[in-house]
Amino acid sequence: MKYLHIQAVVLLLLLAATPLAFSSPLQAESSCDEWLAALGTAQEKLAGMNAEQRRNASRTLWRKLAHDYPVYMDWLLQDAFEDGLWEQVNGYGEPNVKMQQALLGQCLADLLISMDSEFWRGMLFRVVNPMMKASPKLPDVLVQWMFRSDTQPIPEMAALYLEACAFRRMQRLAPMLEKEWDGIVFAQHFNMGASHYAYTEGLSDAQRERHF
Repeated sequence: MKYLHIQAVVLLLLLAATPLAFSSPLQAESSCDEWLAALGTAQEKLAGMNAEQRRNASRTLWRKLAHDYPVYMDWLLQDAFEDGLWEQVNGYGEPNVKMQQALLGQCLADLLISMDSEFWRGMLFRVVNPMMKASPKLPDVLVQWMFRSDTQPIPEMAALYLEACAFRRMQRLAPMLEKEWDGIVFAQHFNMGASHYAYTEGLSDAQRERHF
């Protein structure tokens, strides 16, 4: 629950940037090479900026990437930070939204700039290692990678990362898909509820949130 709440806070901070006129998003099946090329373009743009420019530009660049590659960028947001993005951009108790945006911008800028081969190797390990311990059905290509001592080219590791994330998604959804559901609803926007929705709970017969 905390993870979902923090994800909503991060999305709100990203959406606080100036709106962009985006075209329709690309399909989740976009090739890994196209995704890497887009990430490389963002890196090049940030490389020519100073620290303050990077903080401001990174949120807009990330929103464009997240629009064009929604699934891949969601996975990246889950795995890129060793301790989780929410540990670096506190979503609770921070009165200064501009400061939160600056922290978020700095984190995203640092991430986009630092995506070298060691970054991909470390991120891939963080995804594959726990699955290897938990699942006997891990794809052979991922098992073989875990026993390699060399560092592969970025395109190879990025492709393995996407394969690992797809396998992880199947594992996460398996318990729900095994049940007899009438249907599954997917929301294409962030979900907001409870006191965030209307702030009316304290006015009538709310069960818990009687005061703010």
